[in-house]
Amino acid sequence: MGLTYAEGMAASPYLNRRKLMVYDVSPERITLLRDMGLFDVYEDIEACVPTADVVFLAVKPFHSEELFERIRPLVNENQIFVSLMAGVTIETIQQGLGVKKVVRTMPNLPAQVGKGITSYTEAAEVSRVELIMVRNLLDTTGK
Repeated sequence: MGLTYAEGMAASPYLNRRKLMVYDVSPERITLLRDMGLFDVYEDIEACVPTADVVFLAVKPFHSEELFERIRPLVNENQIFVSLMAGVTIETIQQGLGVKKVVRTMPNLPAQVGKGITSYTEAAEVSRVELIMVRNLLDTTGK
């Protein structure tokens, strides 16, 4: 589902002609992502997370703790974290990363063809302006 959202955002006007930063650990996936030509692809998480304004967390829930451990030292209080992980609560993400601004989403399969409906909820620390920005990014795959 992460790739679906990445493709939608890359095709949208919201990135102001900059490329979306994408990180992956799989050599095969990294090659695929680079071949697409839509993204700045990173093999080193330390090179991309600290510079991101919005970080989408798109891993299987059982990988969340490992991900939190890896990126916790790299985050800052101004970043917004958008979770595509099923079953991982806002509070778990806040505690795992030591952050406040978290948006939790529940995407659906039609997002893969631009007809998705993504429900979401946010932590109290996410401002109205920030939530509109996140909603615009989520809407790149539907509504």
